[in-house]
Amino acid sequence: MEQWKAADAAAAASDGAALGALLAIAELLYTSNRWRQQRAGAQGEAALTSTLTQLAALPMLPAHPRDVDGAQAALRQAAPQIQRLTPPLVYACVEALHAKFTALKRVAATALQGGAGGASAELRSLRERAEALVAFAALSSFTSPAVGVGMGGQAVMPQAASQMLANWLCSMA
Repeated sequence: MEQWKAADAAAAASDGAALGALLAIAELLYTSNRWRQQRAGAQGEAALTSTLTQLAALPMLPAHPRDVDGAQAALRQAAPQIQRLTPPLVYACVEALHAKFTALKRVAATALQGGAGGASAELRSLRERAEALVAFAALSSFTSPAVGVGMGGQAVMPQAASQMLANWLCSMA
């Protein structure tokens, strides 16, 4: 991608937007999978932090509940390949947000004074991001007619995954 940008910046900007988004999504999904595998290990926290950093850098997903409609409109205009990757992307992101929320809440509960105020703000921020992603998933419903037209199927959020998203969000209350 970088070589393409260096060789032909205009073509890379116009034709490479979808490719760049696909690569960013793939990297986030890979990192979140690595985090799942290393959860109990020493490198689990680093992989979780990396996943959350990549989520923060991904502009296609809403960061706050007020951003849901704009992100939804952008998703409808996105390439079908990106639309098909959205359900597992939302699932991985909410799972990571929930894990970070749970870890921070555990630390805040054991702290008597001091860091609890900062943890409280971060907890609220994580909850808001998760709310935005769950609302985004609910509005998307991942049944857009553009998805799958000649591309081998529609994006689907399995019912078990939707229930898990709702459970995670409820536990973040």
